[in-house]
Amino acid sequence: MNPANSGSSFWRCTQCGTPNPTAGYVTNCLGCGALKPAQPASVAAPKSNRVDELKKSLVKRAATLKTKLATTRKVASRPAPAPQKASTPTGESIPKRKPFLMRCLGWITVVSSWIYAFAMVALLFVIARWGETWWPTTFLLFAPRWLMLAPLPPLLLFLIITRRKGAILPLVAATGLTLGPWMGFCVPWRAMTQSQTPGDLKIRFATCNTEEGRAKALPKLMALMNPNIVVMQECPKSGSWLTTHFHEPGWTTYYIQGIGIATRFRLTAVELRPLANPAWAGGSLVRFTLETPSGPLNVFAVHLETPREGLAAVMEDGLDSIPLLRENMKQRWSESKDAADWVAESTIPYIIAGDFNMPADSPIYARDWSRFLNAFSAAGMGYGHTKYTRYFGVRIDHILCGPGWIARRCGVGPPVGSDHHPVVADLEWTSPGK
Repeated sequence: MNPANSGSSFWRCTQCGTPNPTAGYVTNCLGCGALKPAQPASVAAPKSNRVDELKKSLVKRAATLKTKLATTRKVASRPAPAPQKASTPTGESIPKRKPFLMRCLGWITVVSSWIYAFAMVALLFVIARWGETWWPTTFLLFAPRWLMLAPLPPLLLFLIITRRKGAILPLVAATGLTLGPWMGFCVPWRAMTQSQTPGDLKIRFATCNTEEGRAKALPKLMALMNPNIVVMQECPKSGSWLTTHFHEPGWTTYYIQGIGIATRFRLTAVELRPLANPAWAGGSLVRFTLETPSGPLNVFAVHLETPREGLAAVMEDGLDSIPLLRENMKQRWSESKDAADWVAESTIPYIIAGDFNMPADSPIYARDWSRFLNAFSAAGMGYGHTKYTRYFGVRIDHILCGPGWIARRCGVGPPVGSDHHPVVADLEWTSPGK
């Protein structure tokens, strides 16, 4: 072996000169098979140096592992990123598909909302067209109007749950139609837009159905309201009720056939008008002529036939009583026409007031009385219910005016003991040309 080459990774055979690797498993020359000569002691690596290298390697590996472990813990402590939404090629996010049952509920909510809206439009048309010409629509005309609000709570709940925007528009429309024209909500647009020039004659007018004298608080209320004219229906037959409750100085009272008047103007004439067929019990219509500072004034006190008996007969006896209801409807149409035609013949300023027993959206009212100014429709705010039952209210008492009158304010008073509430209006005479 050549000692000069002992420090390299090969050793050369001294006999044949073949280079051989210094690996420990090579003990013979690969060329001639001669034994590998022993390495001199001075050349062998000291054992202590190998131990130090091993220690350094272990320390380095331990430091590397410690660094990796710290990095792993730091990454694990970070919050997990929000899942990325699927998107279209244009970058728009694709919404997550709702469950099948939720989609069905949303579809039902939208369809039901549109049905609700169209149903309210249909009901308004039916009432205006056939309200008191067909007995089912007559029931509908005088039924509780608030019942049509019943679909609103469940539809609102479904709208909140499903969040279907397609149901918002029909639901808002249906709610507005129900609370507005269907239930008779009034806004005084006419009073707010008409001329504010003071009229030639100012009158505070009141009307109330006393229910055979049960309105015992009416005189006290009238003393507070201080009206010029009070027209009353269903006054006690004796007529002494008026003189007892309106006995203060300045009042003039008169009673005739259930109709009473208390006025601060001078009463000059009274005329009772027979209505329709004398064989029917029918209603009452009286014309009172008053002398005011601006001249004569006609006050028509009205109490038309009620549909209550006909409706009650059908509810109690069933369909066998439908002919009775039809006869009642025929009577009411005839009475109303006779009354309106007689009022229209007046040649001096006039006011019509009383218990008409019909709401303002009645076809009878539309035919005969819509030509006159309705004080509450023009200057009132709210529903203006004047007749109350156990379950609902309806506006069947009206103050109407002929040409030349302006309604400044109109409202419904508090309970006075009767099943009707009084109606009070501030009216001004401006002459028809103004």
